[in-house]
Amino acid sequence: MADVTIDDYTLRNALYGAARDCGTTAFEQGNFEREHHHIGDDTGRLALAALRSLGSHDAMVVVVEYLASINRHLDHDGKAPIPLAAVLRSLPQALPGASEDEVETIRLALEVNAEDYWGAPL
Repeated sequence: MADVTIDDYTLRNALYGAARDCGTTAFEQGNFEREHHHIGDDTGRLALAALRSLGSHDAMVVVVEYLASINRHLDHDGKAPIPLAAVLRSLPQALPGASEDEVETIRLALEVNAEDYWGAPL
């Protein structure tokens, strides 16, 4: 079987779309924890794949896409959004197989870019 390669653009879009799907699934399953919100191992694996293949910015965007997706559903239902700070509190548990450096890299990308990317601080 021949090796299959995928360009960065296609990979990036696939990871972002999968993260949005994970957010929808989390909403459908009733995962609304606001204090220590676990983004799920699936989203964590997507973030790690993004970090390892594309870099810290794309890992951050995977988490942002997940959170934006679940929060859109919550808003539509008149529920309070899940803050990024709640995700950060449980981030290590959501990154199975990640090294401490990888967890810290994703955490810092989220913290440093939160205001610029979201238009609001943590």
